[in-house]
Amino acid sequence: MYKYLLSLLFLFSLGIVASAQYTDLHDFNDTLGAGPYGSLTFAGQKLYGMTSTGGLSGLGCVFSLDTNGKAYKVIHNFNGTGGWSPQGSLLFSGNKLYGMTQFGGSADSGCVFSLDTDGSGYKVILNFSGTNGRMPQGSLILSGKVLYGMTLFGGVARWGNIFSIDTDGANYKDLLDFKGKNGSLPNGSLILSGKTLYGMTISGGALHDSGCVFSIDTNGTAYKDLHDFNGINGCKPYGSLLQEGNKLYGMTSWGGISNQGNIFSIDTNGNGFKEMYDFPLYAGSSSSSLILIGSELYGLANDYIFSIDTSGNIFTNHYNFPVNVVGFSGSLICSGNTLYGMSNGLRDHTLGNIYSFNLLGSGIDNLTADKGLISAYPNPSNGVFTIEMKNEKLKAKNVEIYNVMGEKVTFGMLKQVQHDWVVDLSGQPNGVYFYRVLEVDGGVIGEGKLIIQK
Repeated sequence: MYKYLLSLLFLFSLGIVASAQYTDLHDFNDTLGAGPYGSLTFAGQKLYGMTSTGGLSGLGCVFSLDTNGKAYKVIHNFNGTGGWSPQGSLLFSGNKLYGMTQFGGSADSGCVFSLDTDGSGYKVILNFSGTNGRMPQGSLILSGKVLYGMTLFGGVARWGNIFSIDTDGANYKDLLDFKGKNGSLPNGSLILSGKTLYGMTISGGALHDSGCVFSIDTNGTAYKDLHDFNGINGCKPYGSLLQEGNKLYGMTSWGGISNQGNIFSIDTNGNGFKEMYDFPLYAGSSSSSLILIGSELYGLANDYIFSIDTSGNIFTNHYNFPVNVVGFSGSLICSGNTLYGMSNGLRDHTLGNIYSFNLLGSGIDNLTADKGLISAYPNPSNGVFTIEMKNEKLKAKNVEIYNVMGEKVTFGMLKQVQHDWVVDLSGQPNGVYFYRVLEVDGGVIGEGKLIIQK
């Protein structure tokens, strides 16, 4: 039933267009960077990122810009000996940015570097040589003064490794070498919970060579293969895991019902694996990581932005990208109601762009009411909701309903039933909606979210 409902929701939302919410903040032009790979990073009031090519030497660059797309500036050009073709996202700590390159360095196997947010003080703090890893993958994470990361190749068995190194370049440790049965070709970034690191590999695993989810202590002990993918339940996990409580969430790029990948959850101890959603044919193939906003998981798949609730019941396509945008870079990041991301190619420019996307739209950006004054039930419902007032002295009159694109779908007087009010949206399609209740004088009493699930 749930998968049938999800398919209906996806097909309905596939046709939604909301160009007013999408803003092209910056187009790359080669000289100032091209082909970004990785996600943007917030540092102060600025966005920072990297491109894999372009820049003065054509080997990639580090850039900054304001969140409105202005003041774009290249703060570092890679030159080969100090690394080239940066991979993953920048890590911000103090006044420093930390990152990795796939190639370059003393052995042309990539490096770990740091630089100040103004672009000065660039320093290579680790050169990969093959035996200590090659072609770092994903992004760094930080705990205290220790950086943790992974390489795609290299290490003892040449299938990649997990490493740690202090931020000053001291105390390099090879925490784990992937050898096939314990996973191979790690993908995405590690996440940290207490003293436990979690991650995924594209291939390998104890059973099916389709990738796995793993955990390991920060000192390199207690490695556990938490889950092996088998194709049916997903294959070749892509991106990074996301943790919420005792749950891990992630995505695969292949496998599932249509071999288009899926969204899954699993307990941190390896139990309770669940396929939350299988991407339909021609509408899947995720290439990003999930982020959590409230109780909703957001991500990128194929050429659209989607969300799914953490129970896996409601899947919503929020936006289909313009036809000239091809290829996503990294994952979305969020600030307030705005998502930021990058593409690594544009059909008319082929060099990529930076974009923003307003989740709520201009129609409901400025909701400032107290959510605690009202509640709606049942929620989800078949479209008929009861609005309960927490303060009987308040005189509600009208209700405004918006869809996820910020478009007002209805405005009208509330129907009172005893002390409560009824909102009838049975004529609207399945999906997520936002409402706000107005007083007689037009003031906002309260607002919230409604889910129609027929």
